Amino acid sequence: GAAEPIGMWAPELHPERLLDVAGVARMAGITPDTVRTDLSRATIPPPQGHLMGSPWWTRPVIERWLASRPARGRPRKGD
Repeated sequence: GAAEPIGMWAPELHPERLLDVAGVARMAGITPDTVRTDLSRATIPPPQGHLMGSPWWTRPVIERWLASRPARGRPRKGD
C-alpha cells in the first residue's frame, strides 16, 4: 500500500505544549527580555519553528537546555 505521509504526532508537538518566549521565561525563572537576549547571543537553543513570526520550542528541548545551564550564583566551569 501507499505509505502515509510523515506526521507530527509526538505529544510534545501539540500546539498547547509548545513554549513561546514567555513560556521559556517562566520555566527558566527569567524575563522574556532575557530570553530574547539569550536568543540573539545564541546561548539558548535555536527555535524549532516560528508561528506568526514568534519563535517556539518544545518542552524537552528547553528542559535539556535548563539542565545544562550552571546553577545561579555558581561559577561556570573554567571561571
